Amino acid sequence: MTYIRRQPEKSTLYQAISSSQQSFQARLEYEGRTLPSFVHKEFDAYLKCGRLEHGFVRIYCHACKHTRLVAFSCKKRGFCPSCTGRRMAQTAIHQTENILPDTPIRQWVFTLPPELRVYLAYHPEAMSDTLDIFMESVRFFYRKSCLPQTDHPPTSYDPEALRDYTSLYPNDIGAITSIQRFNDALSLYPHFHTLVSDGLFVTSDPPFDPWNRSAQEEVTNVTFHQTREPTNTDLLDILIHLRYRLIKRFIYKGYLRPTPELNDEGKPIFALYWGSEAPNEEMSQLLRCYAASTQLKHAFGPQAGERLSIDEDGEPSFKFKGPLCVDLHGFGLHAATYIERGNRERVEQMCRYINRPPISQDRLIPLEDGRFYYAFKRVWANGARGIFFDGADLMERLAALIPTPYKNIIRYHGAFAPRSRLRKAVTKRAQREFSRWVGAMRHKRRVYWLLWSTLMKHVFKEDVLECPRCTSSMQLIAVIDQPNVIHRLLRYADTKEPP
Repeated sequence: MTYIRRQPEKSTLYQAISSSQQSFQARLEYEGRTLPSFVHKEFDAYLKCGRLEHGFVRIYCHACKHTRLVAFSCKKRGFCPSCTGRRMAQTAIHQTENILPDTPIRQWVFTLPPELRVYLAYHPEAMSDTLDIFMESVRFFYRKSCLPQTDHPPTSYDPEALRDYTSLYPNDIGAITSIQRFNDALSLYPHFHTLVSDGLFVTSDPPFDPWNRSAQEEVTNVTFHQTREPTNTDLLDILIHLRYRLIKRFIYKGYLRPTPELNDEGKPIFALYWGSEAPNEEMSQLLRCYAASTQLKHAFGPQAGERLSIDEDGEPSFKFKGPLCVDLHGFGLHAATYIERGNRERVEQMCRYINRPPISQDRLIPLEDGRFYYAFKRVWANGARGIFFDGADLMERLAALIPTPYKNIIRYHGAFAPRSRLRKAVTKRAQREFSRWVGAMRHKRRVYWLLWSTLMKHVFKEDVLECPRCTSSMQLIAVIDQPNVIHRLLRYADTKEPP
C-alpha cells in the first residue's frame, strides 16, 4: 500500500462549502445579520486544511532523494472530516490504552427532549449541570447494585449516607462521556454517549480519615465489583430519579424560573430563563440557526422558516423499543451495548464511535440541479431516507454543530476524573497492559499526542515515512509557512533534489 496525499479540494464537502460561501454570506446580509466570529473562523480554516498553498512540511529521503510534501491541517473540532477523524482516532487510542482498564464496558446513551436541545447548546453551563445529574443517577444505580457485595457494605443507601460512607471507603464508577451535537440529518441534537466500566471500583485499604487531605493520594489497592445486567425497570428508575434531580438543579441554578401564569392546580408555571439581557446580534442569530437546525428548516434568507426537502419516499417502518431502551417525557436512555472483558479491539472501536465526526462524506451526494443529498444511515420511522439542501443550507446546518470555544466535549467522571483519589490505582491497570504509553517519555513528561506518522501506522497499518522508491525511512527536513517560500518550493515539488 502506497501513501497518497489527500486532496480536500476534490471532495464534495469542500466543493459545496467553497462554492456556497458567497451565497451563505448573502443570506446573512439579506437581513443585515451575522454569526459569531468562531463560526466564520471554522469555515475559513476548513478551506485551508490540507492545501499545500497554505503551508506544509517537507519530508525527504536521503537515500534516493525522493521528496514528499504534507500540508498543514486546520486542527478544528467542528466538522472537518480529516481533523475530527484524527481527533477521533487519537482520543480512542488514549482512552483505550491509558484510561480504560480491562473490565466489562457498557455504553449509556442519554437523549433530551426537544425543549432543552437549543437551550443546552446555547448554555454550556446548563449542559454541564445536566451531565452531572446524569452521572449522579448512573452512579447511584451502580452503588446500590455493587456495594452489598463489598466487605463493608453501607447501612443505608440514602444519598447523604452514601456520601459519608464514600469518604471512609472510597468507591466510584469509571466513565467517559462524549457530548455529541448532531444526528443523521445534521440537525442540532445534543446528547451524551457514556462508556462506563460495568461495575464499581472499591478500595480495599483501611478506612480513610475524611478530615485528612493528605489521604487523597493514598489509595493503592482497588477491587472491581461487576454489577448485574440492568433491566428496563432499572432504566426507568434512573430516568425518574434523573428528571426529578434535573428539575431541582435547574430551579436552584435559575435555569427554570416561575412565570406569572398558573396551572390548573393554582401553582406557578416554570419556563426556561434565557437571561436578564437580550443576547447580542451575533448570538441571537446563532440561536436562530440552532432553532432552525432542530426543526429541519431554513434559518436565513428569503426561505427562512420554511421546511427543508425530505426524502420520504420509503414506507414508514414502525419499531418497538428494544430491551434496555426507555423513554420518559422526552428523556431517553439506552444501555443495551455491552462489551465483555478482554475485547480490547471492540473497546477501541466503541471509543471511536462515541468520538466520531458529525458528517460522513460518503453519504453526501451532489445532484445535477446543484443541490446536495445527504442519506441517513437507516430509514427513519416515518420512512425518511435522506434530506435535500443546497450549499448554503449545508453551511447553516454545519454552523449549528460547531461547539462553543473553550468548552470540553469529552468529560471524564468518577475514577477516571483527573482529581479522583482512585484514578492512579485504576488507570495503572491499563498502563501496565500497553507499553506504548508507559515508555513514551520525553523529559519525564508523558506524551499523549501521537505523531501524524505514528497515528497513520496504527489506524491504516501503513508506514507513511517509508520511501515508496527505496523503502528507506524518510525524515522531516523543513517546516514551510512563508508564502514566498511556499510558492517557490511548489514549483520544484517534482524535482529529486531540494532547490
